[in-house]
Amino acid sequence: MVGRKDAPSQAGPLGAPSPVEFTQTRSAIDRFRAGDERAFEEIWRRYTPAIELLIETRVRPKLEPELRSRIDATDLLQDVALEVHEGLSRFTWRGPGSILAWISTILMHVVGDRIDYWRAKVRDPVRERAPPAARAAPAPPLAHLPHPGRGPLTEAGTAELRRLVAAALVQLGERHQTIVIWKYFGGATWQEIADAVGCESADAVRMEFSGKILPLLARLIPNPE
Repeated sequence: MVGRKDAPSQAGPLGAPSPVEFTQTRSAIDRFRAGDERAFEEIWRRYTPAIELLIETRVRPKLEPELRSRIDATDLLQDVALEVHEGLSRFTWRGPGSILAWISTILMHVVGDRIDYWRAKVRDPVRERAPPAARAAPAPPLAHLPHPGRGPLTEAGTAELRRLVAAALVQLGERHQTIVIWKYFGGATWQEIADAVGCESADAVRMEFSGKILPLLARLIPNPE
């Protein structure tokens, strides 16, 4: 299959996908639109770590304890996968970072729908306990994801590193969270990151990253590479 690899590249910094993987996203979208379902698997595998980080840094910390306990990352990922799979043929590419921005919007909509349902359930106990779930629809073909490639980190080690990264990012502000996630886990350009955080230039946000964020991460995450 043209452009497909049997396994992903070695892990990048902070347990992110290798930077070269993100250069393959646009062609994977084109292949998916041409009917190649395996291309969706590649895209979903590539951006799942970013979505997991967004759940841990942007969703859980902002919920009251009762709602926080209801958040199941696996269920959220499945529902987001269905929405992405359904909408990818209509997605408009605006640059390497545009797909993560689009997926993060879908994530927040899915979370918002669940929260609205749960809060309505509190007001009206007659409602069914489980929220309406998109996962009742036919699932996208995620059952045949390629095994992680061999690299400097084992799969378990990468998962542990990502857990440490999530714990560290929770201690940072949203601006710095965005810069790290978009840089490492979204493949965004410096200009896209600057636009996302309202920075005056790509050079300015790059300097903020190297001068402020990297030293913070070095203190919060042991052996971040």
